Amino acid sequence: MKAPRLNPVQVAAIRKAVSDQPHPRLLWDGSDRGTILANVASPGLCRELAAQLRFRCEAYLDRGHKQYLDLEAYDSMALFNLPGQHLLSRIMEELAFAGWLLNETRYTDRAKQIVLRRVREAFQTEAGPDPDYSHCRSPLGIGSTGCPFATTADLLRPVLSRSEWAEVVAHVRDYYLAYARRSFFERARIHSPGFNKTLYGMCAIGLLALVVAEAIPNDELNEAVS
Repeated sequence: MKAPRLNPVQVAAIRKAVSDQPHPRLLWDGSDRGTILANVASPGLCRELAAQLRFRCEAYLDRGHKQYLDLEAYDSMALFNLPGQHLLSRIMEELAFAGWLLNETRYTDRAKQIVLRRVREAFQTEAGPDPDYSHCRSPLGIGSTGCPFATTADLLRPVLSRSEWAEVVAHVRDYYLAYARRSFFERARIHSPGFNKTLYGMCAIGLLALVVAEAIPNDELNEAVS
């Protein structure tokens, strides 16, 4: 028994609805920005949370702080083992969001450096990309790194060049979507649809597909969002 799929009309409708929205588009649309910034500027919880976010991001950029992220000191193995990916995923998401929220290009630039290094140093084999490497080996790994990668890529899209965005799209397709399509889509949907790890991984796949919806074929979009 195969899990149900959307029909072509439904897939086309999803593609159009998503494609009509400029980035960032996962967490809000463009009309939300004024309200969000007004809340941050006014006394209250939003301002306090924004201040805490700024403090953390400044620490990531401050060479004298114990939380400083020395990206150049990480070799590929440290970047791509799962604990390293968890750490970097959280940091890049915070930096990207803070850059958007606080209009701080330093944060945005650092988030972009992390994303591009991760994309460019993804494990390769002689046959091409290796979707089984580290953070793509399980639904939990996909969920814990894919969700923040999706939101970060969405936030950074306006500052990525066409060629840089193409690299991001290729990474999503060659690693995340390739693993999900080959290794757990049908099994997860049929045998363990309610498991937390499965749901986490499938949510990440859906978010990643929506971020790059314009650039992937209908069958990949259908699998990811069905």
